[in-house]
Amino acid sequence: MKRHRVLIWRDPATWFPIVRRALLGEKRRRNLERLPRAYAVDAIADALSRSIGAVRLFHGCRPEDVSQYYSLGFIRHADHIVDRARHVLGVRLGLSGEILERAIADTQLDLDRDRIFFVLDDRALLRYAGHYLIYGSESIMAIAATAIRLGGPNLQPRLRNIGIPTLFTCDVPWTLLDNARQSEIADTLYDEHRVTRGRQKSESGLRDHTVILRCDVPASVIVSHHHPPSIADWHESGRPYVFSGKSDLTFRRWRDSGMTE
Repeated sequence: MKRHRVLIWRDPATWFPIVRRALLGEKRRRNLERLPRAYAVDAIADALSRSIGAVRLFHGCRPEDVSQYYSLGFIRHADHIVDRARHVLGVRLGLSGEILERAIADTQLDLDRDRIFFVLDDRALLRYAGHYLIYGSESIMAIAATAIRLGGPNLQPRLRNIGIPTLFTCDVPWTLLDNARQSEIADTLYDEHRVTRGRQKSESGLRDHTVILRCDVPASVIVSHHHPPSIADWHESGRPYVFSGKSDLTFRRWRDSGMTE
């Protein structure tokens, strides 16, 4: 039964009883009226490992061919992102080779290396981090920003014309998360339990919680995807970006080995 049980942040019925039982059990075991936070989080993380098989996470991106995710899954950031930047900014958008190579060399790209970013709450992604869906790869955006500083044109707005804003819903196996990520989720659940004073609600509050995975994630985790019609664009002072359903799809023949955006 554990293998099929999915923790869904927005649906407290999938996790609130686990948290409640874990806290009550730990209080009895330690004979304490009030648990220190560290004890509470550890107890919740242990209970989740025994009780659930997966956690529902969301990934926002701007692919040109959504089907690649269903065949390749989610690939960690690596050197392929530089090849993609050369193709998008250089070949597609016409940035000069000299400025492009200088921009690549001057941009810090190692911070995201070997990582994939998911979120626990899709509402927070669309409200606070919609640039992944509006402009695509953050690394390519950073290179484009460096190119402006080096005297190149502002190509960032044109990134909105490549690809389709896509939000993937995924049920990621709990075992793919390392201990630190599991504890972070346990901590978030503990916070919600405290805020609600131990009363289970029909829906959890909005929560900005990023989950960083350091392994490739197979396509089998994908539950569904959709194309949000309206996303807050904080590069435009929070004005809504509205997807009309039209996009430059002439780039669909381009294939690379990396699907993270």
